[in-house]
Amino acid sequence: ADADADADADADADAGDPETDPSMLAGAFVGTMTTQYEYEGSFGAFEDSCTGDVSLAIDDDLVLTGTGLCVFDSFELGFDLEGQQTDLALRGVLISESATDRVETPFSGSRDNNGLSLSFDTTHEADGEAVRLFGSITASLVR
Repeated sequence: ADADADADADADADAGDPETDPSMLAGAFVGTMTTQYEYEGSFGAFEDSCTGDVSLAIDDDLVLTGTGLCVFDSFELGFDLEGQQTDLALRGVLISESATDRVETPFSGSRDNNGLSLSFDTTHEADGEAVRLFGSITASLVR
């Protein structure tokens, strides 16, 4: 009976822990942000688009942080990203700050073993001015 118990214990030890899904581990990501905006207000109506770089990280608690930058024809738009991964889903906000204002644009997306994909589409309105900010972010796992 002792030999059987020892054999069972050895088999359990050899089996080890099941591998953790790589898409549920901390990681660093780099990629591209494609952003468009449409403005309508006191200066008329116009739109523009750009593509820029993003750098993101997901920590051991599956908290997402990062930065992104797009340069439009007439101005530069930098973003901080803050979010959370739940299972393979990602949700959070793009944050753009100026000396007088902070604008948060919600994003959602997903993660797999190779990287992540996010999208956003929100119209910000204040004092008769409206800016629709929309686009996507794709980033590959680098570690």
